[in-house]
Amino acid sequence: MILEEDGQLKAIFYTHEKCTLCKDAEALLHTLQSIYPFTIEERDIYTKDEWIEKYSLAVPVIEIADEQFMYPELTFENLSSHIEKYIDS
Repeated sequence: MILEEDGQLKAIFYTHEKCTLCKDAEALLHTLQSIYPFTIEERDIYTKDEWIEKYSLAVPVIEIADEQFMYPELTFENLSSHIEKYIDS
């Protein structure tokens, strides 16, 4: 997550349309968002060559405060623990 101009945290979610695991990752993000205040920026990797090169074999990827999580690390426990470092709940 990175800070937006208004000071709110933002999760960056690298995905693409045909990614089946991405649906689960997106649901996980929305579950976390119901607990913690942050925004989600969804990035389709097919919109930038740099993202295709970096993430084509890795999606879904969730970036939180310059740390990237991908399967099998994409769990509620891992992400919530990391988010709690940046959000006063």
